[in-house]
Amino acid sequence: MAVACQAGEKGRKPSADWSRSVPVGFFVRGDIDMAAEPDGGRTHLTWLQQDGEQHHIHYLQLNETAEPQVDRHLAIVADQLRLPSLELASGSDLHLLWSSRQENQREWDLNAARLNQTGDLLDEPLLVATADQDVDSYGTAPDGQGGLYIVWSSDVDGALYGLQISAAGQIVQEPQQIARQGTDPFLAVAGADLHMTWWEEGEIHYGVLLRGEMDELAGEVVANRELNDGQTLDGPVLGVASDWAY
Repeated sequence: MAVACQAGEKGRKPSADWSRSVPVGFFVRGDIDMAAEPDGGRTHLTWLQQDGEQHHIHYLQLNETAEPQVDRHLAIVADQLRLPSLELASGSDLHLLWSSRQENQREWDLNAARLNQTGDLLDEPLLVATADQDVDSYGTAPDGQGGLYIVWSSDVDGALYGLQISAAGQIVQEPQQIARQGTDPFLAVAGADLHMTWWEEGEIHYGVLLRGEMDELAGEVVANRELNDGQTLDGPVLGVASDWAY
C-alpha cells in the first residue's frame, strides 16, 4: 500500500503532484479504509494485515506530510477478522468497525468500538449484529453529531438492516429492517437526511431516510446492470452535493 499527498521538501516523501508515493503498509489483506480530518492535519487508515498464520487489524495515523504518527496492531482478538473500517467521531476519537467469526463457524458478526488518537480502544466492543444474521457487507456514514449510521446486509434472509450509535458508542436507534433485499449498502448524509444506495439482483436502488430515522425504505431503481459469468461489481458509491445525489 502507498499514499501520496502534498509535501514541500524533496526526500522520501510523497510529492505534491502525485508523481511519487511512499510505502506505508505491507502484507495487506483485502481492502483499505481511510478517514481524513477536515483540516487535513491527520489521515487515519486501517486494513487487515497478515503476519504468518495470524491476521490483525492494523491502524496507521499519518500527518500532513504522510509521516507515520501511530503504526500498530489493534487490541482486537478473534479467530477470524475481515472488513475493518474507520469513521471520525467527536473530538479526536474514531469509530472502528469490523466483522469477525469463531473458528469452524460460517457466519460473520459485526462489531464497533471507539479508538483514541493513539489507537487504544476506549470501551468494550459493541456487538452491532450477531452471527445469527451472518453479515455479508455493510456501510457507514457520520450522523453529524459524532455518532454513526450503520447499515448491513444479512446472508440469512438477504435483507438490509440499520441502526444508529452515538458519539459515545451507544445505540441510539435499535436495529430496523431497511430493505427486504439488498447488498453492498453505501450511505451519505446531507443536512439531517440519510441517503442510501444498494445493489439488488441486477439493479442499483436509491432512497432517503428523512432525518436519519431508521425505517423500511422502498427506494427506487436508478440503474440496471446484469453481470455475466465471472464478472463482479464494485460499488455502488454515492455522493450528495447541493441537493443532488450522484
